[in-house]
Amino acid sequence: MTGNPMIMRLRVRAKVGVIKRCILVLVAQICLAAPLSAQQTRSAVEQADEVWATFVHSPQALADLSSAQQLEHLDQLGEALVEDPVSVGDLLEAEMGGRTALRVYVLAMLEDGRGEELAEHVLHVLHAGQRGRPIADVLNTADQQDGSTWFPLAEQAGFFLGGVAAVLDGKAETGGNPSIGFGWFGANETTRDLTLLAERLGMQPPAENQTAADWLLNGQTNLASALSRPAAQWFEKGFREAYR
Repeated sequence: MTGNPMIMRLRVRAKVGVIKRCILVLVAQICLAAPLSAQQTRSAVEQADEVWATFVHSPQALADLSSAQQLEHLDQLGEALVEDPVSVGDLLEAEMGGRTALRVYVLAMLEDGRGEELAEHVLHVLHAGQRGRPIADVLNTADQQDGSTWFPLAEQAGFFLGGVAAVLDGKAETGGNPSIGFGWFGANETTRDLTLLAERLGMQPPAENQTAADWLLNGQTNLASALSRPAAQWFEKGFREAYR
């Protein structure tokens, strides 16, 4: 027995109407979610910048915190660095207190036994947050400034590693020459950290009596690194600025 054709058509139209309303609701949700997601991303990036901007202006304040507070602050700095290594790297290089802040951070991480985590942070900076791309591809990315070609990611990466090398070589937080038998480089506690850093960077550990600066700079700019000559020059420029 067949139903009333008119009733059946009405039922079909009703179902179609429900489906259309569901589709419209779904589209509206997607449209609302897209700007929200972008806003959340911007918020995370801004938060990362704010954490490091505050630290750059008063890095020595870290020593006045309790052990628990220091741990929490180092966690925040590390998370911000992973979230936006490019902006953090640019901030450290551009701000007057960036060099000191970087050294204070690196030394605090090593003293807290977080060498493995620091090695991961170094990789995030070298990859500029693009861990799926080879380091050389990232650092060989050129940009234009005032009609000249430069390599900002290479310069930032060099600056960060220059700060790491300065601490490993036992330089004072604000500058000075490497100190033999003083600081972190060469201490028994750092053997594991150096090994971890070498492994993560795909490098042989430093030779006996070789400074961390020579080891890191040569290892990241030699022919095996696949950096272009201009990118290597910008890397070295940033490195020496942070290491001096």
